[in-house]
Amino acid sequence: MNKESKNNVDEISLEDLVLNTLKIFTNLITGLINRLLVLLVIIRRFIIEKIVFLIIGSVIGGLSGFFFSKLTPPIYETSLTLKSDFLNGFDFLYEIEKLDDYIKDRNFTLIAELFNSDVSNVAVLKGISAKSYYNHHNIFERYGEIEKLDSLSVASEMNSRLFVVTLKMNSNAVVLENIETWLINFLEKNELLNKNYDIKKNILLRTEEKLLTDLASLDTLRKAVNNKLLFEQKDNFTSKLEISISEEQDIMKDPLAIYEKDYKIFQELQEVRRSITLIERISIVNGIKLIKENKLNFQINNVFWGAIYGFLSICILFVLIRFNNFLNEFESKN
Repeated sequence: MNKESKNNVDEISLEDLVLNTLKIFTNLITGLINRLLVLLVIIRRFIIEKIVFLIIGSVIGGLSGFFFSKLTPPIYETSLTLKSDFLNGFDFLYEIEKLDDYIKDRNFTLIAELFNSDVSNVAVLKGISAKSYYNHHNIFERYGEIEKLDSLSVASEMNSRLFVVTLKMNSNAVVLENIETWLINFLEKNELLNKNYDIKKNILLRTEEKLLTDLASLDTLRKAVNNKLLFEQKDNFTSKLEISISEEQDIMKDPLAIYEKDYKIFQELQEVRRSITLIERISIVNGIKLIKENKLNFQINNVFWGAIYGFLSICILFVLIRFNNFLNEFESKN
């Protein structure tokens, strides 16, 4: 066999392989679709034949859910807005998720310790969640950022310093201020928050100290300039000038520059002192105003899932009946 014939055989074999693979794949997809259609036909036939029983089961399940919600205590809900410059983004959300796990596990002894409260007080909690302020109020959706909604939401959760925390309780007999205190006590135990807070506080204190030193130096320089201008005490001015802040311009040509510099540093000092006064590990931006009952949503949720469970229960019952008939036929034949 020459080289050209061999190449033709290889090309034919490769073409057959591709065609056979496509054929197998097509048959597999067709088979799956056919089986899916058969399953849908069986389900449709079953629903049509047993529609009365399915409706009865759904109604019974829905009524059961309704009466169950009547027998159980209502769920109360409240929320507050917290701000943290030192525990932000996912770090803040993780702390709230961790607290929610403690509540779901009913580990109220640990929660009471974290809240610095009594177990009897925190036992009313049923759950807690948090969202960034912008995601909670759908800010991006309101302002037409639908196409970028997912990425903006993630970015908001990642970088947010402002959060809306929502709590669910089984009683409204709780002091609202206590809830705020509980959350503050819990979050202020976070090591990362305290570390970032201490760093920021130390920077502000060192900045304040530096500005006070600068003001003292400017005051010395200002007195020396006044002596020079008013009393022509040249020697005294020279000695004072040597210990003052160095200036690129000739002070004697523009003595008012000292006062301008002094006023600028004074303003910076006041701003730093304001920051030191206002700095907080966690601050409450919008506190709890009221506790609202969520009974209607609770009832709707129970009725819906009760109807679903009733529908599925009837389906399972008929499947078991059919399977039992099959076993009886198999037993009689053998």
